Amino acid sequence: MYAIEIENLTKSYGNFKAVDNLTLKVEKGITFGFLGPNGAGKTTTILSMIGLIIPDSGSIRILGEDVFREPVKVKERIGYLPENATIYEELTAWRNLEFFANFYKMSRQEKEKRIEELLKMVGLWDVRYRKVKTFSKGMKQRLLLAQTLINDPEVLILDEPTSG
Repeated sequence: MYAIEIENLTKSYGNFKAVDNLTLKVEKGITFGFLGPNGAGKTTTILSMIGLIIPDSGSIRILGEDVFREPVKVKERIGYLPENATIYEELTAWRNLEFFANFYKMSRQEKEKRIEELLKMVGLWDVRYRKVKTFSKGMKQRLLLAQTLINDPEVLILDEPTSG
């Protein structure tokens, strides 16, 4: 079983083909990146992989699960960091992670343990109760990474992870 398996993916916007018959297999444990100019279809492919864009044709499986037939199962197993991710500036680092942890089936104890683990991992433990609006850009990026990892995902999907 592959971590990501895309077969014959095609997506058009009017006469413009954003993705044209893409087939791709990524094994578990592999780091893989899309490189290409603006408009090459990278984000369209990523948004299709997480089920936010329905392709014209083709199939996508994440860890053996069809993205469009089993969307909940897929979303429980992936972590997605969009190019322009949401962060709540008026909340503390802890509350930001707590908010996103509430989307997953975790007990209160599991949430607290995971939040502590992640804040320590990204070097934000000492500022966990500070409002995010006081953070530097680098601190915000680390918090966003922790947010992406909150559900202990098996597959990470990062859109423009090095921008900024």
